[in-house]
Amino acid sequence: MRAAGFHRYGGPDELVVLERPRPAPAAGDVLIRLSAAGVNPADTHLRAGHLRRFLRLRLPFVPGCDGAGTVVALGDEVKGLAVGDAVIAMASPRQGGMYGEFAALPADQCALAPAVGTLDTAAGLPVAGTTALQALRDRARVSRGQTVLVYGASGGVGTMVVQIAVALGCGVTAVASGPNLPMLRGLGARVVLDYTDHAFPGHEGTYDVVLDAVGRLEAALATRFTAPRGVLVTMRPPAILRHPSWLLPWSGRRAVTVIARPRRRDLDELIRLVDAGKLRVVVDAVYPLAEAAQAHRRSEDGHVAGKVILVTGSSGD
Repeated sequence: MRAAGFHRYGGPDELVVLERPRPAPAAGDVLIRLSAAGVNPADTHLRAGHLRRFLRLRLPFVPGCDGAGTVVALGDEVKGLAVGDAVIAMASPRQGGMYGEFAALPADQCALAPAVGTLDTAAGLPVAGTTALQALRDRARVSRGQTVLVYGASGGVGTMVVQIAVALGCGVTAVASGPNLPMLRGLGARVVLDYTDHAFPGHEGTYDVVLDAVGRLEAALATRFTAPRGVLVTMRPPAILRHPSWLLPWSGRRAVTVIARPRRRDLDELIRLVDAGKLRVVVDAVYPLAEAAQAHRRSEDGHVAGKVILVTGSSGD
């Protein structure tokens, strides 16, 4: 089968089309003929070698943590899925494998695809959606009526956070670059702020939850935004935890991070929201498998609005 992977760490041009053996499903696994994969920051960090101290990969490596396609074979003991089912799937960064025509992974990391939309679009749902859901529900423990500020709201995770927070009954303020503010209003944000305006008058100490979807929110701004007993969810905890105001146990605030875990029940919840019209994947750009390097360049340029999708297709059996 064809897949996009890298033989050595480096820039986007290290990502090339490879010929790889078609995987076989082990017990508890499903084999998926993939339609498309989502491109995530974890993929680009792996390719660049930023995570090699923590994740030892066997090269050549095929990245890709989320995708969508059709089940073509089942391992023993698989329940709840059948050959021919359209599914979405989420792998860990260590597993990878979604930048290819086929992928085999545990059935509990897959769920039936949404009834609405295309498989190519659905491929962008698992990682960003699961991260947003687990950040809001499990780490921040949001409740109806709370106020949520989303910093970096126009990215893959940010657009999901905005929509899921709205679906959970929260009032959402979205912070992003000016051109993306109308899109965020369309996703349900009550207030939109241009991140280049650091004054943000009238928003001091306002938010029950501040979620930094890109790991770039300065500690001083996080402190200004967060209510006295509020929660900060950040993708880059050390920068925040070095700030004195977050170290004082009597401050009442707490700072947490999130590492998304693939779980079928969470994928099922995301599907319910999509089918109810409360959640959609915002697609920034779509690339064919042969242009995987260009897809990584787009993902890394810092101005992505939504998800970058890599169409993997399949040439058949």
